[in-house]
Amino acid sequence: FVADPRANGGSMFRIYRDVRFSKDRRPYKEHASCHFRHEIRTRDVHTPGYYVHLAPNDVRIGGGIWLPPGAALGAIRNAIDEDRSGWKRVVTNKRLNETFGGIGGDGLVRPPRGYDADHPHIEDLKRKTFFAMRRVDRKIALTPGFLNEVTDTFHAATPLMKFLTKALGQAFSAPTPLHPRAPSLKMRHMAQVAKRVPAAEAGRAAPGARRASGGCGGAAASVG
Repeated sequence: FVADPRANGGSMFRIYRDVRFSKDRRPYKEHASCHFRHEIRTRDVHTPGYYVHLAPNDVRIGGGIWLPPGAALGAIRNAIDEDRSGWKRVVTNKRLNETFGGIGGDGLVRPPRGYDADHPHIEDLKRKTFFAMRRVDRKIALTPGFLNEVTDTFHAATPLMKFLTKALGQAFSAPTPLHPRAPSLKMRHMAQVAKRVPAAEAGRAAPGARRASGGCGGAAASVG
């Protein structure tokens, strides 16, 4: 997994909203976010990755995969079905459950085709998104300890991330910055953006918002 500090095409999502088909014409998002994706597909928001979300009243950290395309989703479901004991180790992992409260993600109402309703992991097989996500106190995002908080949270998501990458035929490795100072610099800048964009000022550009733009557009992975 890669932490890419580039202003454009890197790990950070754009600050600009896509208003082409929306009645809400506010030009700027009210949050800053980063998605540290697998090195095989660093421009794809539908690939496994770690995620940080910063808003004035909403700070979230975690990892997983958001709405994978049909072939990838099928591969994940097949892996859960074929390696039932391996998936059980993921969903019962003590640290993962203590940190995130379990694995989440929207899913189908009925079992997907080819899977019995009495399958031991049927609720997970119904999922269209798989993530482990936690909310943290917004005050933590404004302290030097936030980087450690993010790192510890990412490590807690390791069982899920390992399973997902294996299911998709990808190698697993811990997030690796392209530059030794890249993560702290990016986290600091994201915290500044989140602090400067109060919800009451929707529609106005936050100071430094243009400098924060970059990465891929669209909804944030896993948490939208």
